[in-house]
Amino acid sequence: MNELEDALRESSGKAIGIVVPADFDDRLSQYNTAALEGYAAHWVCPEDLDEMRTILEAKITRAAGKPVSIHTGGNEIYPRPDSGGRPFMVALVLLIAITLITVMVVPQLMIEEKETRTLDVLLISPASANDVIAGKTLAGIVFALVGAGVVLLFNTAMVQSWGLLIAAVFCGAIFAVALGLLLGTILENQQSMEFALGIVFVFLIFPAFLMQVMNAEWPELVRNILPWIPTVALNSMVRTSFSDTLESTEIFTSIAIVLVSAVILYALATWRMRKLESA
Repeated sequence: MNELEDALRESSGKAIGIVVPADFDDRLSQYNTAALEGYAAHWVCPEDLDEMRTILEAKITRAAGKPVSIHTGGNEIYPRPDSGGRPFMVALVLLIAITLITVMVVPQLMIEEKETRTLDVLLISPASANDVIAGKTLAGIVFALVGAGVVLLFNTAMVQSWGLLIAAVFCGAIFAVALGLLLGTILENQQSMEFALGIVFVFLIFPAFLMQVMNAEWPELVRNILPWIPTVALNSMVRTSFSDTLESTEIFTSIAIVLVSAVILYALATWRMRKLESA
């Protein structure tokens, strides 16, 4: 049964699993009919589940020579926060949409203003460095929300805790914008941005892959460090929102990791912007 549940949790497509009891043949002989318990991932829509159940009932009935029904009510299977398969891939795509798109767009806006010298005009205008950062932050958050919205539009059935997911999206957007602002104040041209984005991709996304394949044989230092990486914490929040079990301590820890990292990045970006302003 555990293997069946794990297979359904991590299935990438629509699937239904059944449990055949040891006394199935005896029941069929005694009552001339039998009922089986059917299980499916919670994101499978009711119409698809009914269609699969009907087809499977017909096949088993033909094979058994007697009517067999499949009961699926209340047998939904929910992923765990560490489940792979579709839950992991959807969470990873959402992570990419929130972080990488934002980290690409925000520095690009800054670099364009540097190259056209409009940033210099802004910094000597009544607008302060904080005003410039606030404007870029708002633009970056909009891009992050649009990217997240597109991903979620096709995966709404996955979500069990919308409150946690919304918190994850906003925390991720704030972190990504802060990182983008820092890169934008440091980088000077398009070539340097392309190089930096390659490095950022490795440090933002690759740890999420490592966290999925990590096991007890890995060095203890690596196992202790990975959960403290902001994007790993963000990925954990998203995957937990797909589950029916919420651990408040882990959730608050993940939120704190992402937000504290964002505050540090914002502080560095503000410091860099003020240096540009005084230059």
